[in-house]
Amino acid sequence: MLAVRFVAVFSLLSLSPAASAQTCAKTFGPMGPEIRPAETLLGDQVSSRVARGPNGWVVAWSDTQDVYARRFDLDLRPTSPEFVVDTFFNQDAQDEPAIAFGSTGNFLVAWTDHHGYDGSGLGIMARIYDSNGTSVTSEFVVNSTTASSQFHPSVAPTPSGGWVIGWTGDSDGNAYIRILSTNGVFLSGDVAVNTYRPGSQRDVSVAVNPSSVIFATFVDFSSHGGVGTGSNLYARMFSSTGTPLQTQEFLVPTAPSNGDQLNPFVAADGLGRFLVVWEDQLADGSGSGIVERVFDHNGVPFLPETLVNTTLGGDQTTPAIAVDQIGRAIVTWTDFSAGAASPAIRARRYNGQANPFGPDFVANEFPPIGTISAVPVMDFSGTDIVLGYQGPGAQGNGVDVYVRQYKSTSGPHVYCTAKVNSQGCTPTIGFAGDPSATSGAPFLITGTNIINQKLGLMFYGYDSSFTPFQGSTICVKPPLRRMPGQNSGGSVSGNDCSGTLSTDFNVRIRSGSDSLLVPGATISTRWYYRDPHDAAGYGTGLTDALRFAICP
Repeated sequence: MLAVRFVAVFSLLSLSPAASAQTCAKTFGPMGPEIRPAETLLGDQVSSRVARGPNGWVVAWSDTQDVYARRFDLDLRPTSPEFVVDTFFNQDAQDEPAIAFGSTGNFLVAWTDHHGYDGSGLGIMARIYDSNGTSVTSEFVVNSTTASSQFHPSVAPTPSGGWVIGWTGDSDGNAYIRILSTNGVFLSGDVAVNTYRPGSQRDVSVAVNPSSVIFATFVDFSSHGGVGTGSNLYARMFSSTGTPLQTQEFLVPTAPSNGDQLNPFVAADGLGRFLVVWEDQLADGSGSGIVERVFDHNGVPFLPETLVNTTLGGDQTTPAIAVDQIGRAIVTWTDFSAGAASPAIRARRYNGQANPFGPDFVANEFPPIGTISAVPVMDFSGTDIVLGYQGPGAQGNGVDVYVRQYKSTSGPHVYCTAKVNSQGCTPTIGFAGDPSATSGAPFLITGTNIINQKLGLMFYGYDSSFTPFQGSTICVKPPLRRMPGQNSGGSVSGNDCSGTLSTDFNVRIRSGSDSLLVPGATISTRWYYRDPHDAAGYGTGLTDALRFAICP
């Protein structure tokens, strides 16, 4: 039976170095609604994949005929139009993109070619760009093994600036990897991951730790070694040159199982460990569930696998994981608890000791249903996360790709967009101090650039939302609580932006009037004020929003 959480011995096994006590939960939440990276509306856009570079993000996807990419800044604002990656080898379908930045700032896009440019069936193609989106190479064939088809690439950066690409290939399906430099020079041939060849071994996922150790995991469909009656997960590790570190593949789960284990995904943290997640048919007692297991740099597991999902109804499928330099992680997957026709994206966060930050949560907002195949990307500090996934198309048109940004900070952070007021000013929310249930010090939440001599009030809630609201975006998800009204003050005549608003939210916390304002709770809040000359015709003004977690 799966353990539902790790125990104290996990820390004793040096899962991570000792850390100072954290006095309150980190502030975490979405920075805005989903956005469509694709400019094209026609046809289907699928397989949204994201990479983070030194100056921003790059998103790649497929329209089933070509692979596209687009560059964004660190706040997910586009810095380029979409561009076609497969400009020369572009006959028939080009799909299944994978993308990763290398340590030198170049990024690589790999994908599956359906035309047969490698000489036989499907093949793995790739192209390298610098951080400005300028081509370093034209597209090129990755695989030297060309029998039958090669497909479903996985990409991981190496400490030296290059990449490892994994894929499924050969006549009956075998797992391969190949190592490349930052400029696309091959540093190895095709390296076979699996030693057991009968049947099919496929769906490779690769990661590389800071010591250049490569971890490759795959699905075996042959019941190799009599391990259960379904498909099973194996892994094998390699040196930076592709030399195997084990004589043969090893089983990823703790024990044999008669259910199917599918869709493995592996990530490496900055401490050298490998975190593997997968879909397990018998994990949670209600359809498929998501499980995780952590391995050290030698491939030795710390403990048995643990159940990730707290939502147990229906199937939980296609997991992916991103991890930072000290092992903090986010796992995403497709949730079918609302039925086969209504999938959603769920996620769960973990600290550096592999203990969860609360239960799982729905990560998508619009479209609310029909979203699948999420893959997260996290920066090295664990503060910046972007999810890529696909769902129902804009304006009811086919399938679209989406990305959404989340942030995790040690204190409050500002998010969402203010509504420019009738005087052309952008009202701004601000804060000073720390939100606390016990401290006698204030936690001031302010509003500036407010229309003078107008009634204003602050409303707050326990989650964030981004639905349209009175010419702006609501930012705070209902149910809403409202604070007492106050006059904005400022100039005693005329109309200008000299008004200000302020409240000590710690007084509200300590008053006991809201039983949900407890240590660890995350609060979203925003100022609302009267603006009779509002150009949108609603007579309202709105600042941007503030999100914070309450400390003890």
